[in-house]
Amino acid sequence: NEFNEMFTGAALDNLAPIGPAPAITGSTSTDARIRALGEARGYIRRPLPAGPLVYLGGYPVQPSAAAAWIELVAAAREAGHTLVLASAFRNHSSQVNNFLRRLTSYTDAAINHRLRTVAVPGYSKHHTGYAVDITQPGYAIYEFRNSPAYEWLTADNYENAKRYGWIPSYPPDATNQGPEPEPWEWTYVGLENIWCFGFVGDEGDTFCDDRTSVFESD
Repeated sequence: NEFNEMFTGAALDNLAPIGPAPAITGSTSTDARIRALGEARGYIRRPLPAGPLVYLGGYPVQPSAAAAWIELVAAAREAGHTLVLASAFRNHSSQVNNFLRRLTSYTDAAINHRLRTVAVPGYSKHHTGYAVDITQPGYAIYEFRNSPAYEWLTADNYENAKRYGWIPSYPPDATNQGPEPEPWEWTYVGLENIWCFGFVGDEGDTFCDDRTSVFESD
């Protein structure tokens, strides 16, 4: 739960104010029902980038996340692992397409089934440009949890990921976070937010009240 709270409260650059929720089905009442069911599962509205993104392997990413991704990939390579970017920034229309593609009906049961694996459009962490999906050669994205690279990222309470500013996007054991755990999705929050849980002083200076590191949290 702390990981999800950290991302939502993190002091991250290049994000616009959250605007109106995008249309999904063409029906105002159906869209409202989808959002209500999503929010009941813990999905949270997410902002879009305020400015340009940079491209890594054809995928747009926030500039600070891109720099940290390059460092993470280099560290993984040094440890004998290969990390491959499979997805990054996703706009509202792409998320609408993803959500509707396998939605079988507009019943609550069908909507909730879809919400297990796909965020409500307007509520995906991918909208921010700070979330990425990761694979390793030889492993499908849904098999990433079984890969040596995943074991390396998650060792010692995710220490290797956190050293470069990354945390699990939808971690196991978190409650009411939206989808079921997604081992392949990770979010960049930066080292300052990891160390200080995103607290920001009146003058905009990051500070830690007790200097407790997330590296040491359970």
